[in-house]
Amino acid sequence: VKVRHWIKKFGVASRETDNEVEAEKLWDIRRTCSQAMYSLGNAKLNEDIVVPFKSYVALIKYTREVRDLIGLPTPTFGHAADGNFHVHIMYNRDNPDDCKKAEKAIHEVMKKVVELGGAITGEHGIGIAKSPFLSLQHSPAEISAMLAVKKALDPNNILAPGQIFEPLNVWEHRPVKVTLAWDKH
Repeated sequence: VKVRHWIKKFGVASRETDNEVEAEKLWDIRRTCSQAMYSLGNAKLNEDIVVPFKSYVALIKYTREVRDLIGLPTPTFGHAADGNFHVHIMYNRDNPDDCKKAEKAIHEVMKKVVELGGAITGEHGIGIAKSPFLSLQHSPAEISAMLAVKKALDPNNILAPGQIFEPLNVWEHRPVKVTLAWDKH
């Protein structure tokens, strides 16, 4: 009920259904969103984040402020029912200035997410890409405790080596273009 009220109040595009055929069509649209964004730039920094319901509007407004400030597209979409949003910063990877702006923008968005009472990850975990943001949400003591648990359970570091506790600058690495089955239209 709260989500429907919010959608009506702010004029956000939405669609819901309990019809399986229509639901599959909606999923097809969702599956193509990510690929379609490449019309806005040849690279993207994207993060899945979560914010409380009361912060939805603030998050969307902030991504628009970031867009206006850095001059790069920031398409954002998500799952309103659970507060999970996918924030994208689209840029030209061949333009060093764009790369710097995109990296700064994603850092600022992640700081804002924590400020809004959200979490830096929604669906996909910390892994490699979000390890630089871990300290935005957790204290050094909390991170040390997490590392201690990791070392106790995985003393040989064979489970997900190099992730979370060994941050690297993922933006220095050029991505590999992957075509998924549903992208072949």
